[in-house]
Amino acid sequence: MRDQALTRREEVRWIKAYQRVLLEGGFPNPDRAGCPGHETLRALAFRKLGSEQVRDWIEHLSTCTPCFREYIEFRKQVARRRRAAYVGMAAAVIVVVLSIGWWRWLCVAKTRSHEN
Repeated sequence: MRDQALTRREEVRWIKAYQRVLLEGGFPNPDRAGCPGHETLRALAFRKLGSEQVRDWIEHLSTCTPCFREYIEFRKQVARRRRAAYVGMAAAVIVVVLSIGWWRWLCVAKTRSHEN
């Protein structure tokens, strides 16, 4: 049994299927009746919940516009954090490569100056 109730591909399909209806307010819930707390929605979006807990909230998310909107915002945060991590790793690699290049250039320049 897998840890997550939905694979990423399944989640994308699910989001696209419900997005139009939910984001247009198709399932209003102004009193937020039966809604999970913000921390639960956040944990769900950041994939911090076990599969049993996820299953408990999937049906609710698919029938509650406010919860779905909040979930989508948390998923956007996940995407932004992931992009920031990739950019940070790329910057670190560039710094290391440039440092090595600079060091090698200094070594070659020093060797040439001693030869003259």
